Amino acid sequence: MYLSTFAGAVFIQEFLNDQIVNDNRDNNFSLNYSLLTEYSSDVVWLLDIETQRFLYVSPAVERLRGITVEEALKESMEDTMTDESFKRVMIRLNAAFDHLKFHPDDPYYATMDIQQYHKDGSLVWVEVATRFKRDEQGRLQIIGVSRNAHERKKTEERLKETLTQMEMLIEEVKAANENLEVANRRLEKKNISIEAINEQLLEANRELANANEELEVANAEKNRFFSIISHDLRSPMATIVGFAELMLDKQANVDEGQCMQYVKHIRDTGMRSMDMLEGMVTWARAASGRLIPSPAEVRMECLLRDIALFYEPIAARKEIQIQFTAMADGCEVYADHAMLRTLFGNLISNAIKFSNTNGKIEVTLECDSSWVTVRVKDNGIGMPSAILENLFKVDNTTKREGTGKEPSSGLGLLICMEFADLHDGEIEVRSVEGEGSVFTVHLPVHKKA
Repeated sequence: MYLSTFAGAVFIQEFLNDQIVNDNRDNNFSLNYSLLTEYSSDVVWLLDIETQRFLYVSPAVERLRGITVEEALKESMEDTMTDESFKRVMIRLNAAFDHLKFHPDDPYYATMDIQQYHKDGSLVWVEVATRFKRDEQGRLQIIGVSRNAHERKKTEERLKETLTQMEMLIEEVKAANENLEVANRRLEKKNISIEAINEQLLEANRELANANEELEVANAEKNRFFSIISHDLRSPMATIVGFAELMLDKQANVDEGQCMQYVKHIRDTGMRSMDMLEGMVTWARAASGRLIPSPAEVRMECLLRDIALFYEPIAARKEIQIQFTAMADGCEVYADHAMLRTLFGNLISNAIKFSNTNGKIEVTLECDSSWVTVRVKDNGIGMPSAILENLFKVDNTTKREGTGKEPSSGLGLLICMEFADLHDGEIEVRSVEGEGSVFTVHLPVHKKA
């Protein structure tokens, strides 16, 4: 929702700049994004940097800082935050000025945590995501989305306290071990059996090791969840921004028909992204990372065609062709639809990311009475053996840029493996560096009982 709100915020900026004088805009599109900012739990705002006054502030400011929109519009940027936060903001502003000086048509993005004043006099930690851009008159404006980060900061502080307590506990255990060693020597001198005491020590060490392992798993799951959200939303957000920039580019000579087509792509991508985010939120609510699939009959041909269609605009930027072929009719599985969509979407997204311009991606569907097999093949850059060996290891994720400098965390394939395991399936990988890769997914049919 955070990224979707930011996309809506960018639209509000352009809306305020030109007042929608171009009738080629879709009214439903503008209404949807206006509602997104007006009813978002995050504060959306627009700042004129020359006056340091806000041109627009969404109603969520009342939940965040306890003030009305009218009160917020009367404040300057400096009025809203502490002196320390304002100094850090000015450093970012100077960086934005330097960037826009040499790249006037290229927006500058920045994210940071600041402390803002609440109406009751308290301080609130706020996470701010900003976009710097000059309007048609050359004035620098900042569009931003502010989110309450107070609880996250508290959680970080509690985590630090927990780590400190763990360190103290380790020191206490060390001291206890030293005392026990002294006691053991005394007991040996008195010919007293220490077997029972040793067993208790071993049990205490096992419990401590289990506690440490559970803490590491919990922290890894938390970090992985946030990384997954960023990973799965990056591609659709890139699609939305790409089409929006085409529509805003005066030199692109976009006619009305093309404009409407771009708007439709943006709408469809936004809707699919919201569905994807809802699936992630459902996952987050699962207890301790134990995901339980919600199976239903899934028509694989329809699912794969829809996913291929979803990624076609992204592939088109690199002039990559996506070819889907169903080798058999009526291929169905009894599985979780959202998980399969994420699984195969990640594989196709990776194929695009690591394919060269004018490349080709082949998606093939086969099935029999027991198994469904899906292959995603590309003729991209492939992988060396060092990457293949660590491809599905949680503690050693593989990170490298795509052929178009696309970022990659390596988490997408971990999601694929986990979702395949949850459906009693498996993933095979074949890759030759410089020639391409083939990912093959085998899923049992699992007919509904």
